[in-house]
Amino acid sequence: MVKVLQGTDGIRGKVHYGRVDDPLSAFIDERLITADFTELYTFGVSSALTTCGLIREGDGVVVGFDGRDESGYLTVSTIRGIIRAGLRPVLISDFTEARPTLGRCLPTPAVPLYMAYTRCNLGFMITASHNPYYENGIKIFISPLASKPLLRDDVLLSEAIYSSDMSAINNDIEMVFEEDYENAFKVFTQFHFDEKNSWISDGISGLHIIIDPSNGALTHIASSVLSEIDGIRVREVVGYEPYRINEDCGVVELEGVKFISLDEIVGEEARFSRNRPLIATAREAMKHYKVFRAGKEVLLQMVFDGDGDRLFVLVFDPFEEGFHILSGDEIAIMLVDYMLRSSRSDGAGLFVSTIEGDIGAVIRARELGLNTRVVGVGDKWLLREAVALMLKHLKANIDPLYYEGGSVIEATEGLGWDDLTFGDEAPFFGLSVGSEASGHIVTQGYMDVGSGIIPSFSGNALKSSINILTCISNLFIENSLSDFLTLIKEPFKRGYKKNLTCYFSDRALFFRGSQVFEHLLKVAYNVIERFGSKEGDVSIDEKVMPEAPDMLYLSFSVGGRESFLYIRNSGTEEKTAIYIRGDIEIEDTLCRIIKHIFGEMVRFMKDRENPSTMAEVFLLKAIKGGIKEDDILSDVEMKYPGVDAERVLNIALEKEEAVVRKGSDYRLTGIGEEIVKSYGDIL
Repeated sequence: MVKVLQGTDGIRGKVHYGRVDDPLSAFIDERLITADFTELYTFGVSSALTTCGLIREGDGVVVGFDGRDESGYLTVSTIRGIIRAGLRPVLISDFTEARPTLGRCLPTPAVPLYMAYTRCNLGFMITASHNPYYENGIKIFISPLASKPLLRDDVLLSEAIYSSDMSAINNDIEMVFEEDYENAFKVFTQFHFDEKNSWISDGISGLHIIIDPSNGALTHIASSVLSEIDGIRVREVVGYEPYRINEDCGVVELEGVKFISLDEIVGEEARFSRNRPLIATAREAMKHYKVFRAGKEVLLQMVFDGDGDRLFVLVFDPFEEGFHILSGDEIAIMLVDYMLRSSRSDGAGLFVSTIEGDIGAVIRARELGLNTRVVGVGDKWLLREAVALMLKHLKANIDPLYYEGGSVIEATEGLGWDDLTFGDEAPFFGLSVGSEASGHIVTQGYMDVGSGIIPSFSGNALKSSINILTCISNLFIENSLSDFLTLIKEPFKRGYKKNLTCYFSDRALFFRGSQVFEHLLKVAYNVIERFGSKEGDVSIDEKVMPEAPDMLYLSFSVGGRESFLYIRNSGTEEKTAIYIRGDIEIEDTLCRIIKHIFGEMVRFMKDRENPSTMAEVFLLKAIKGGIKEDDILSDVEMKYPGVDAERVLNIALEKEEAVVRKGSDYRLTGIGEEIVKSYGDIL
């Protein structure tokens, strides 16, 4: 099968300003995104969808961007690729000076909404989502419902790009495109005030809000929308560098964190000392502490990612003097609970979570009377479930969505926007909430296009923020401050979650049937049996997810307690991770299981030719030899120029748990010893 170019959600990589001999190989081998590759990619995708009849020559193609393409370098190339395919680019972010204008860049969910409004069948969003500002990428939306391509769609699109003629790239072309920012902005913002989409008519009061737009597409937009809501006070705080999306701000810094104390933000050795939005919120907490302590208001921080499709919420606790963090799991369950309590749902819906989520959220959704389903990593799999429910309503065949990774193009063949346009009231297809722990929340929305209502299922952080504010306000009004904070801290009984990531991995070694895959599968069975049997009866079931056929996925029960683990390659970075989820009551057993398997992973998975692997081994050997931190970091950067020594140390410390810190000293763990033992010969 052809090597698929797309990762979990489109393509992402480091932007390379300049020409290379082979742009396609530069992307495949080094994840470099050049102007030539961008033009080739958008041309290939546009041509493939024209060939299969989804779009016709001259049709409009929606283009959005989140602001990180400060010079317009990739935006121009995207426009060129669309024009070269005989289509008509329609830009919905402000590009009046041939570059993005920060504060006038619409977020990712604006693309599918505008597609529905104008009945366009293809949309591109130029973004690298939560990735660092110096990376960029492209997300694709295809109709109907402006869905994201599934695995077989990605194969089709990749084949078209491989077969595209590179010789035409960068030839002269007339740059003709449309700009419709003002209208697109109106469509996007009005969507959030439609009572079919937001719950603000239920009333909101007592909320004091700081907004962190992650220096991205929701800059100025989220604050302008939320400030229109009665009963709340809103202020936006951006990071130190305007175009540095996601740097020292946004959801990425908070992933995996459940609570942040004030000392961690403004203390002498504060962990988040560079996070300007967090610092502003902490200062607000201290300035008005008596107000919050008396329960007169609640202080929140709404935290988005760079392209506006992920959300975390921070809630200030004056008793514990810090912030509780609501991730996608907590937000999703709070939304479901409110839907049921306020009669906004009949209780017969579906709750979909990805395998990264907390197993406790799935269990709680079942307790609330919902059907549940667990899918692969990425919000496109949440969207697939929405499309499946829509097709069932239309009595269409859903099998193509699941066969060999799925195809939206095949499953929706013959359907058009007319088939999805309903009268004054669109039906509820059955998806109550789709959620990822990372902050993607998918719920059914409704786009009024004048001639009727079109359902919309895009992950929309601004829509989620409005509705979670309604939930929080309702809880705040109906409960004492202490009871309110108890409900915020634990909207469900949390399960045990742990991830360990092998960085600088050779991902080509891990796939179903490979020697490494089979070895780790055998190790996992043995380890679960050995440690789990001490807790009770053990049963293990290997599963293959069609959306991730090369993922190792084991569902197992220990003493009747539901658990699972999985190992997967990253689709966009050189890393391979193991995840375990289960009952908190067997935390110690689950922790031993994941650490033992990870110890085997690092023996085989690291790329021996990667300079960062060499730098990590050098660093670990130096720590073992007792060399101090400052000397280690300077020695690493001198020996391996271009490698960020501090990043390598943080990875070894936090992501791989190869090192532990005791005061100002470091020492190797068993995992660190294994890395040195397995790769010491590469230095």
